[in-house]
Amino acid sequence: MDRRILLIAVIVAVVVVGLTVVITAPSQPKIAPPDNNENQPIVATPCGNAQCDPGETCQTCPYDCKCTGATMCNISDSRADTVGCAPFCGNGVCDSREDMCNCRQDCNTCFGDLETCKEFYCNDSVCATRSTPMCCGNGICDSNENTCSCSTDCGACSGYAGPCQEYYCENLTCSIGFNTACPALYWCEGYYTVVKPSGPCGLNTVVMPLDCKKNTECLPPAEAYCNKGNVDSFKCSETYCKIRCNELPRTNDAPVLTNGKITADGVQTGSAGDYNFEVTYFDADFDPPAYVTATINGKAYGMSKIEPYCSYMTGGCKYTRKNSLSSGTYEVFFTASDGTETVKFPANGTMSISVV
Repeated sequence: MDRRILLIAVIVAVVVVGLTVVITAPSQPKIAPPDNNENQPIVATPCGNAQCDPGETCQTCPYDCKCTGATMCNISDSRADTVGCAPFCGNGVCDSREDMCNCRQDCNTCFGDLETCKEFYCNDSVCATRSTPMCCGNGICDSNENTCSCSTDCGACSGYAGPCQEYYCENLTCSIGFNTACPALYWCEGYYTVVKPSGPCGLNTVVMPLDCKKNTECLPPAEAYCNKGNVDSFKCSETYCKIRCNELPRTNDAPVLTNGKITADGVQTGSAGDYNFEVTYFDADFDPPAYVTATINGKAYGMSKIEPYCSYMTGGCKYTRKNSLSSGTYEVFFTASDGTETVKFPANGTMSISVV
């Protein structure tokens, strides 16, 4: 029994040693047979070897065949070289590498964001930026600017506009108009004390009158309230109460019409088409007009106020009317009334316009 066990152990040891020798033995290199075929075709080098080999183009292998300088890959361009690179300027397309400075044939501008009052220009065929002269926003009130055309550079209209008046711009000129957001309670318009009441307008509104003598400042008097017991007249206009006290003069100032004009609208002056008729209404008593009309060849037409918050006394209110005129000669004048007196512009005669 012991001999058989010993024999089995010896056999196992021999097998293990043999396997170890086989596994650890170094492998022998395979030797390729010599190539005796001198006419064997050359196999193309694969794309990506960093060399532009025959058969490769900038389109099929852009990694190896790069277009440089003033060229770009365009194999369909008749000017392209053997790898497909063609000049990018002059192809009629403003390509990504072109601008007005390096290829004006294709591009008419530079590209990129511009700051306010900056412009592009060419500096040795390279796009650059510089300040734009006479530009609103450059911090300089240039000779072609004013407070209305460019308040950013020239500032806003300034100065004392009057009680409850404010500046606004019209035709690039500072004008004065009525400020409905005025916090003041009382101010003067001619002989009237104008009131911004806390409640509805009515004869029971109690106010402290001002010294509304013409051409003087509005100063509070030493008298008591001007109540309904000694009110000469009471008017509501533009949602404001106007109280005229007995102690003030009882005269009425006639309104005034100025700046009557006729202008073509969308057509050349003298040609048939639409025309605007415009006039400005003033009233020293701050009375709104009962009517403003434009009379054209004997027929009166009503006119409309342009600005909703204009002042009848300080800046006047413009009224306009649009009519279509055909061929002929037209005699025009304007009329207005404050309810008491009627005025005309021009005071004598008419304004004439001929249309062909």
